[in-house]
Amino acid sequence: MSYTTFKFANLKAPATAPSGTPLPVSFDVTNTGAMAGAEVAEVYVSDPSAKADRPERELKGFDKISLKPGETKHVTVNLDARAFSYWSETKHDWTIDPEVRGARGRFERNTPLSAEVVLK
Repeated sequence: MSYTTFKFANLKAPATAPSGTPLPVSFDVTNTGAMAGAEVAEVYVSDPSAKADRPERELKGFDKISLKPGETKHVTVNLDARAFSYWSETKHDWTIDPEVRGARGRFERNTPLSAEVVLK
């Protein structure tokens, strides 16, 4: 819990990326309150085209940052190939579906940011 408020802005993620390669997701976090505070910026992934049953969104990366009042920090969370994979019961291994699929990153709590990334 924090005694201040935060704003997220300027989300950047590549529009397309090769499947299985690291994917950087970056954004700015600003302390909009009157007190110093810490925030955990969370990155969620969803896969509407998954062949396996998966949750609507899954927490796949985060960064904890401390900010003074009015301070802005640029944050980059790198999502590895595992962030886009799921456990295959038939293969007994982590799997990334081979066809093009959408992945959406979302920041929870104060959260209007989202981006679509197509994995190839």
